[in-house]
Amino acid sequence: MTIKQKTLEAIGELPDNCSLDELYGRLDVLAATRPEAASSFEKRPLTVSEWWVTLIVLCVPFLNLILCLVWALRRSGNIHRRNFCRATRLLVPVVVVIALVRGLLTGVS
Repeated sequence: MTIKQKTLEAIGELPDNCSLDELYGRLDVLAATRPEAASSFEKRPLTVSEWWVTLIVLCVPFLNLILCLVWALRRSGNIHRRNFCRATRLLVPVVVVIALVRGLLTGVS
């Protein structure tokens, strides 16, 4: 049985209109009751499709700020996505400062 099947079995049936809060709530309950399932969910590499979804969501204005903060600051969730969002939070101010300095030096307004 794969990790995905074990996780879905432990979470139970999800309704079609399940919100992310409800899903995260169930995953938190799963993490509290079965730490081995939570740790495997948190440490496994993201699939290509999960990375695509992450990158597409981060292209949406304002939603990217909110989700990047949520993913970076949550204790639960995939560690690879969490570290990516933490690195993004550090990189963006550096790029903005470099752009401002370059703009001031070259006189571009």
